[in-house]
Amino acid sequence: MTAVGGQNPDEALVWVRCEDPTRLPAIADLGERVNQDGDPVRFIITQRNDPTMPHPKGGRALRIFLATHRPIMVILVGGVIDAQILAACEAVKTPVITVEARPDTLREMTGGWFRAGARPALFGITASFATDARAADTLRKLGVPEDQVFAVGPLEKGGRILPHNEAERHEISQTLGNRPVWLARAARLEDVETIAVAHRHATRKSHRLMLIIVPERPIFGEDFAESFRNMGYYAGLRSAGDEPDETSQVYIADLDGEDGLWLRLAPICYAVGTLDRGATHDPFEAAALGSVIVHGLKTDPFEDRFRRLLRAGASLGISEATKLGQSIEQLLSADRAAEMAVAGWEVTSSGAEISNRLVGLIQHQLDHMGR
Repeated sequence: MTAVGGQNPDEALVWVRCEDPTRLPAIADLGERVNQDGDPVRFIITQRNDPTMPHPKGGRALRIFLATHRPIMVILVGGVIDAQILAACEAVKTPVITVEARPDTLREMTGGWFRAGARPALFGITASFATDARAADTLRKLGVPEDQVFAVGPLEKGGRILPHNEAERHEISQTLGNRPVWLARAARLEDVETIAVAHRHATRKSHRLMLIIVPERPIFGEDFAESFRNMGYYAGLRSAGDEPDETSQVYIADLDGEDGLWLRLAPICYAVGTLDRGATHDPFEAAALGSVIVHGLKTDPFEDRFRRLLRAGASLGISEATKLGQSIEQLLSADRAAEMAVAGWEVTSSGAEISNRLVGLIQHQLDHMGR
């Protein structure tokens, strides 16, 4: 059995019928959010190829499944909207929500048999979250009530909002004033030359530009500082008690757990590693905090998220190290960086919108049932 939550028999249960395994992290995140809000809810997830918990098939199997588990709600994620599920849930008055009903799957539902046999059941759908306006229009034409259809994009695990010390952020921001800043996140010592060349190029346009480096391994902070000092830079070191100020050219932020602080201070973030070895961090973490990402083509294991940011115009992709300095220089235009940051925020918040609505619908159903 695939489940999210505990095994308390008094817990309310939500059945999630998932056709797309890439959505499992987002479903798990949704279940955690519901339970964090204090509502004892367990998610039971069925999948087509899961030998331990496959989808119930056929009217009889569906009726037995619903009678055995007695879910307070059914969420259909991806795939074709199953008329038998709608009918079985309608019979026991269980609300049904559809997520990511896409045009390519909806096409299978538009035949005459569907319209005649299942169209009335669509009126019982509590809410239908479509990936785009075209899918939403198709759902309405099929018979889902217009006010129950929402075009909100795909279901995704939201970008993690990294913590920070706001008093410290405010103090450093006041010290730096309007000084431009860029951040190289998850750097290794072998990346120093590439980063230094890029910084040298970008400072030709803005001589006050400051570089913040977050080492992948903080233990090498002193080595980073020494490398840049040997190049003639004034390099401050966080672990030595140095603070970034007007004299800092390079600042080594080598204390653990402070990425959220530096991403809030730096409107430009270079995802170190994406030119040669792969991404170290989820790019949504930076985009959610308003930092525009520059990255290479090696974005595993976050290819989809990097691709979405790039497609939305919320990041800059480069194919080689020699392009890094030019990219940083381009983003020193405040207007362009601001536009891209807004686009990044929209991308990272789209999945959160569906999650927020689903949490609200589950909580509403719990209240309705007096739980």
